[in-house]
Amino acid sequence: MLKYMLDKVLYYFLYLPFFKKKHTYNTFKELLFDILTDVLAIILFVIFIKPARFIYREWKNYKKRKEEKKRKEEMFRNSIKIENE
Repeated sequence: MLKYMLDKVLYYFLYLPFFKKKHTYNTFKELLFDILTDVLAIILFVIFIKPARFIYREWKNYKKRKEEKKRKEEMFRNSIKIENE
């Protein structure tokens, strides 16, 4: 079921914008199942992918701040060495 929903997400965001396809449903049950899986796929996308992108972005910013802090400390140490000499 999870693989099917992930396939739906890929279908919506990769396949559908380029190759639009018309659906034909034999029964109302098929239509309802397709709509429910579409909704679940979008919910999964919002629950898992969006926060993951946010966390990755914050992690990159944290690494940048850490490197900048390290660089500033190194500059401060170098300036103290120069003053002591």
